[in-house]
Amino acid sequence: MAQPRMTHQALLDHLDGADADVLRRVLEHAMQRLIEAEAAAHIGAGPHERATTRTTYRNGYRERVLDTGSGRLELQIPKLRSGSFLPVATRAAAAHRPCPAGRGAGGVRARHQHPQGG
Repeated sequence: MAQPRMTHQALLDHLDGADADVLRRVLEHAMQRLIEAEAAAHIGAGPHERATTRTTYRNGYRERVLDTGSGRLELQIPKLRSGSFLPVATRAAAAHRPCPAGRGAGGVRARHQHPQGG
């Protein structure tokens, strides 16, 4: 079994004295790995993997920016050929984002009824 290059405590000690950019990059990398794992679970197979449990295929990526206390994270969200995929982390961030005036939760526009019932 391969030995880790750095113990967990050594990593924490290293990050404790790190500047904000290092923390942002570590967080960005961790979030990207979580998004990829969640996408593989949603699809039923990893990238380039053949599986009978596969429900769809990947079809590129879309770029998304996630604002955090450590800075802006530039994430790549997998697109699917059929269906949709929105990672839990980005859904949670959208739920906590302040809403523009006249919009519902998460920036979704509130549905207005026509005065004549239409």
